[in-house]
Amino acid sequence: MPTTSLKRALIRHFGRPILTKSDAQDLETAIFESTGEMVSYNTIRRFFGLAQGGEPRTSVLNIYSRYLGFPSYMDFHRSIERHTFYNLWTQTLTKTEWTQEEREKLVLAAIQEDRTSQSVLLYILHETLAEAPYEEWLPWLQCDAWNFNEDSNGVKMFFTNTLGHLLRLRVQSKHEAEAFIAFPKIVEWAVHFFTDYSTLLNGYFMHVMYALHQKTGGDIYTYGMMSMRCLFLGDYPSALPHLDAIISLGYDHTRYPILNSRFFASVYMAHWIRQEAISPQIQLDFAEAFNVAPPHMHHLLGMEAFPVMALLGYGKDVVQISLQFKAFDAERIHWSAALDLDTTRLALMIAYADTGDFERFHEMETLIQPENWYISYRDYQEALYACAEIRLGRSKPKFQTSLHRFPGLATLASIPRKDGV
Repeated sequence: MPTTSLKRALIRHFGRPILTKSDAQDLETAIFESTGEMVSYNTIRRFFGLAQGGEPRTSVLNIYSRYLGFPSYMDFHRSIERHTFYNLWTQTLTKTEWTQEEREKLVLAAIQEDRTSQSVLLYILHETLAEAPYEEWLPWLQCDAWNFNEDSNGVKMFFTNTLGHLLRLRVQSKHEAEAFIAFPKIVEWAVHFFTDYSTLLNGYFMHVMYALHQKTGGDIYTYGMMSMRCLFLGDYPSALPHLDAIISLGYDHTRYPILNSRFFASVYMAHWIRQEAISPQIQLDFAEAFNVAPPHMHHLLGMEAFPVMALLGYGKDVVQISLQFKAFDAERIHWSAALDLDTTRLALMIAYADTGDFERFHEMETLIQPENWYISYRDYQEALYACAEIRLGRSKPKFQTSLHRFPGLATLASIPRKDGV
């Protein structure tokens, strides 16, 4: 139980520090005269560290608080929290310069789930991303605290998703996208970490992907986004150059799992477009990828590949490979992973609809949480949900409007292809 603020308040109210036995005795008298309640000077000595002892009882803390004019210690504590909160915001709103040490401290507190710090940081980043030149973003994005621990990604995703509308407003043309990606840290923090399927067909992410692809000459990330855009548009053959580029890079067990998910998605999509049979070895390699990846990252292996596979009619493969999928069994999973997991659940719903496993379809449907989906993925996830319902045979899917935003997915929804042929 924190009592530092209470000690300071007692000293201020009493008029002098409690440093001796005599000070404690005088405070005992002052408390009794003010409240009619007794706290022995030895109890006071222990409270101020002048004698050894355990934690003070709540009844004693209540007497101290009544001496200060509060009904109870809880009321005193709430008052302190209120003033701390108000003072923090007053200082934040008037603060014009931050040292890097102050930035690190605030970001670390936010990563550690301090809600006040999170609200303050969200306000600062909102103001910065909305109006400040890109150079002024960097001191905040470069804080080491963003990589404090494994769960940091969940908090980081919360910030990027919440502030995503500002990115969409800042980048609405090819020229703006080129200026945006000129800063590697922004690419790392706000581009690679913020895949925005809501504007991949037209808008922020489309412009950023084209600019980044042109600048880098192409990598698995930009090739992957280009191929997904073709899938969304229904221009399937145009995806082949991007898919072939990814496939040529091969599977690499040291690669971040979501990029390997993109690799396997590309293999399946390229074979489907060319109407070629999938080699059994590919299925074995994908299954082995789950054995190599840490279980708490299994949701990343399924996130990109499973929906593509299910949409293209490889539902049996999705179901078979998902048997090694451990994310559902993870004891501890951060916020963003729990929400990303719904993308895989939606893929399994499509697969179960195609394979006639209606019981498991409904089981997955009870687990998904559409109200919590990221704005950046929401349209895509809603379209997947609509595909699953159509494959199941429902005449009025819940998210028909979202599905129509993706012409290529709308076509696939009504033409299930069994076993990818």
